[in-house]
Amino acid sequence: MYLSRLLLNPFHSRVRRDLSDCQRMHSTVMSGFPDAGESGVGARSRCGVLYRVEAGHRSQSVVLLVQSAVRPSWSHLVEEGCLVRSVAGEDNPAVKCIDEQISSIAEGMVLRFRLKANPTKKVGTSSKSDRLSGVQKSNGRRVFIADQAGQIDWLARKGAMSGFALLEVRSDPSVADVVGGSEDIVIGVKLVGCREQRAGVAELRHQLVFRGVVFDGHLRVTDERAFKTALANGIGSGKAYGFGLLSIAPRGL
Repeated sequence: MYLSRLLLNPFHSRVRRDLSDCQRMHSTVMSGFPDAGESGVGARSRCGVLYRVEAGHRSQSVVLLVQSAVRPSWSHLVEEGCLVRSVAGEDNPAVKCIDEQISSIAEGMVLRFRLKANPTKKVGTSSKSDRLSGVQKSNGRRVFIADQAGQIDWLARKGAMSGFALLEVRSDPSVADVVGGSEDIVIGVKLVGCREQRAGVAELRHQLVFRGVVFDGHLRVTDERAFKTALANGIGSGKAYGFGLLSIAPRGL
C-alpha cells in the first residue's frame, strides 16, 4: 500500500477548480493512476484509492493525502505547476510504501488516528408492521448526522465493525461542505437546486453537497484483520469524494 502527500498550489487555476468541485478533484486524484482505465468508482476501488484534503502546516499550501494499493504517478501535476515548489529536505510529491507499518499492526495496539467522514443514517424505512399492514414499501433515504453525540456514536459503531475501539475522540464539524455538480443522486448527500444563467436563459442545475466531520483521537485495535481491512477500504460513505481515509500514527507522535 502507498501513501502520497502532495502540497497543492492554491493559486493554480486547476487546483482552485478542483477544490470547488469534488467530482473534478476525484478525476485529478484518479489521473495519478492512468492504467486504471476510466476514472469512475470501479477504477477507484480497483486501485484502492482513498484521499483527504486538509490545510497544510506551511502557509499558502493545501495538503492532498492519497492512499492507494498501486504506486501512483504525479509527474503531470508537477509539470502543470499544480504543486508548490519543493523546499530543502522535503519532497513534493512524497510517495512512500507503508506495507511495513501496516504489517506491524497487532491487536491491543493504541494508535492516534484522524478520519474525515460523512456520517449518515437511514430514515423513512418501512417497518415490518408497516409492510404487514399493506403500506407501500419504502427503502428510506440517507441523511447527515448533525449532532456531535450522534456523530461519535456513529464512529463507535463503525469501529466495532472495523476492529477498533475508541479511547478518546474529538470531532470538528466546521469543515467546509464538499460540493460538485451532478445529475445523479448519490447516497449520503443532498441535492441543492440552483439557477445558472446560460446564453440569457436560466437553467436549473443540481449540486451534490457532502457534509463532513473530522475525527481525531486515540483508538485501540481489537481485531487485527478487520482493522487492516478498514484501513485499506475506508470508513463510511463518500469515499470517491475525499471521505473515509483512516490515518494512523504511533501513540506518542
